Amino acid sequence: MTSTTIELIRAHAAGVDVAAVYTVAETAALLTLSLGSTYALVREGVIPAKKIGGRWVIPKERFHQWLNALTSDDADDALTATRDRATGTGRRG
Repeated sequence: MTSTTIELIRAHAAGVDVAAVYTVAETAALLTLSLGSTYALVREGVIPAKKIGGRWVIPKERFHQWLNALTSDDADDALTATRDRATGTGRRG
């Protein structure tokens, strides 16, 4: 994790709104997921995000609404499905 990411997380925890969006790397750090898994969840629409000029951004307000509404089972299901697709395992239709 870069010092910039740590500073942004600390600022957010202190209630300082430094930007309206998170980067995928910041989101990965907040969720303690790998960058690859986070990108997969963003591309699949699991994590609310927008692609702007070829760059994914995660609106902070929507992210926190999504996170607060997420259950443990939802998170586990999303990660399992993402890993299954990445490895070609899991149930096939």
